[in-house]
Amino acid sequence: YEAGQAARQRNRSGEREGASRRATPKHPPARKHSPNAREPNMSARKFSTLYDQALLEAESSDCDNATVIQNLQKAAAEGDARATFALAQCYRYGSFGLAVDLRLAHDLNKSLEDSQIAEAVFNLALDYDLGNFVRRSAKKAFSLYMVAGLLGEPEACLQISRFYRHGEVVPQNRKLAKAWMERARCKQKDISPPYRIWIK
Repeated sequence: YEAGQAARQRNRSGEREGASRRATPKHPPARKHSPNAREPNMSARKFSTLYDQALLEAESSDCDNATVIQNLQKAAAEGDARATFALAQCYRYGSFGLAVDLRLAHDLNKSLEDSQIAEAVFNLALDYDLGNFVRRSAKKAFSLYMVAGLLGEPEACLQISRFYRHGEVVPQNRKLAKAWMERARCKQKDISPPYRIWIK
């Protein structure tokens, strides 16, 4: 078993070593650490004023739940990924009068896998990590945690640290585990790339 494990590790050593070198700095330059070969098309993004109206309504003292949801649904239909994530959260926690629907929350997050919304990618990673509505996959979970972590999501950084600490999916590396733990303590604004989409 140990011999087979060592052989598999050697076969993937080049890829892992490259990833390890990129992940080592405490404050890695976000653009150099982008998990994609090319950066997202900024011009393709859509931001709806209805999303902003939904946030204002949600924070008002006399909030109308129906108005919040309607504005979010319309904003999502216009292509605003932030609104889609907000709806996913509403279905996850049963907010603003919506019934809890974890399956729908997962599906909405799945549609945001390439959205550059760190929180949505993290939630999707968690679903793969736990096997919620998908076949459990530590490899897929780690990949998504890495995307979310590089976008500046602290909880994702903690999970990446866990993978390195226990040698799950990737070779055990205490140094990288510590580096990602330290990254998780940083302010999100300091470690997030300019193309991250903020939900507020």
